[in-house]
Amino acid sequence: MAQPASKLDPLLKQVDDIRLFLETEKIPIFFAPLSGHEGASASWDEATGGEWKKFLGAAKSMGAKSVYLNWQPFQEEEFLNALATIEAGFVNSSGMDVKVKDVEKFRAYIGLTAIVEIAFIVDGVAHWYEQVADWFKEFEELTEEAERSSEDDSDEPVDKAVVQKWASELANDPRFRTCKNYDQREYLLEQIAGDNLAGLPVYDVLGRAESIFQLEVKPGLDERLSEEARALRKKGMTLTGIAQKLGLPKDKVSGMLSE
Repeated sequence: MAQPASKLDPLLKQVDDIRLFLETEKIPIFFAPLSGHEGASASWDEATGGEWKKFLGAAKSMGAKSVYLNWQPFQEEEFLNALATIEAGFVNSSGMDVKVKDVEKFRAYIGLTAIVEIAFIVDGVAHWYEQVADWFKEFEELTEEAERSSEDDSDEPVDKAVVQKWASELANDPRFRTCKNYDQREYLLEQIAGDNLAGLPVYDVLGRAESIFQLEVKPGLDERLSEEARALRKKGMTLTGIAQKLGLPKDKVSGMLSE
């Protein structure tokens, strides 16, 4: 895998192109992942249908009234979690050093855009397009391999009910959103679990908590932040002021206000 020579971010450039395309076509953009849809859905086959311009062309021709746009940068915590996963899966393996080196090369990609998601709804059907960076696909394959190894090496069966209970408490704690890495989330779990920590499968709890947060907690938090941003805007606060008050990037606030 070739290493990035600089902080060029081709998928973020693609996001800019998508936004320009939609603005030119006068299609409103909703800056958020499409979540909570309970109807039918269909995923775009890029190999057959073409790239994102073809997908958005289909959206326009089908009469889509708005398009959901979301992109996700590669977070430092994902990188650190991967290192922790490798250690958990290969702590007794002579191949651990090799695997750690395999993950270490992804440090250079922290901050770059990993995934771009576009979606729209027509006649109750959600239509999806997803673009994933090649390097992020490789990263996910490596961590999934390590997770399988960790599961295979586990001597004790994991109590799923216990994992779910503590993971839910952790993910719903307001402090979880501010945690930047694995160590901070583990420390927060220590604060929540107290004397119960000794008997917990910490690695499993932290992994499930991240899934719960991303799929169940974060969408609601993002919606509340959007409402707060709009309320502050109505009070006359500037875009910069809102971003500082909410602790969000300025472009994220701009997207919220354009919804």
